[in-house]
Amino acid sequence: MLRHAVLISSAPLFLPQVTPTLPGELTTMRSAISHALAGLPDVDVTVLLAAGEPGVHATAHADLGGAGRPDVRVDLPVPARATRAVAACGLERRTGRLPLEASVLALHLACAVLPVTVGSEWSGARLAEVGGAVAGALAEAQLDAALVVAGDGSAGLSHQAPRYLIDGAEEWQRAYVAALGDPRALCALGPAEATRVVARGWAPSLAAAAAIEGSGQDWHVHEQGSPRGVGYVVAAT
Repeated sequence: MLRHAVLISSAPLFLPQVTPTLPGELTTMRSAISHALAGLPDVDVTVLLAAGEPGVHATAHADLGGAGRPDVRVDLPVPARATRAVAACGLERRTGRLPLEASVLALHLACAVLPVTVGSEWSGARLAEVGGAVAGALAEAQLDAALVVAGDGSAGLSHQAPRYLIDGAEEWQRAYVAALGDPRALCALGPAEATRVVARGWAPSLAAAAAIEGSGQDWHVHEQGSPRGVGYVVAAT
């Protein structure tokens, strides 16, 4: 069963091995990420939930080659029992190097993980179905699990943003943070609009909301902001 969940950014810049020092608001965000991850319980497996080519990953070979830093890498154990349980949900089993966003999540950790990637273009209903199925499979397999989610918001919140200033992105970002614990409210925000405002965290966040729904857990936002025009959120259950 899912005992705890954490939502953080999958931006490589928050990894100390990539950027040893950060200015102002970015330092505050990295501290919040570290604090949230420090609260993860000792479990059988930590599920990494990120956007990417959909599937459940039987290996966790993580590196930042996609961000120009192949030297930053880690190989984490993936319990075979967890892989079998979640693959039974209909997700394709994958091996090899993890996608960039899942790799960043793995590089924050030093424990047994199960990387799961979901499609950014999937409908809200599909994402909710997969999130609920993953939680159900872990419970049926009698696996204690935690969840770490790549929850980046819009990358178009200011003129300094990677995608410049996108019309309506600020309103979308506010609605996204407010909806984190509600799969139905998150459904209303995408996938088309999430893609338009360049919010890669929408899909995994919706799947995560469905995974914890009914467990008595809810998100508590510890930090949020938009340094450099990107909507970052740190939350935990």
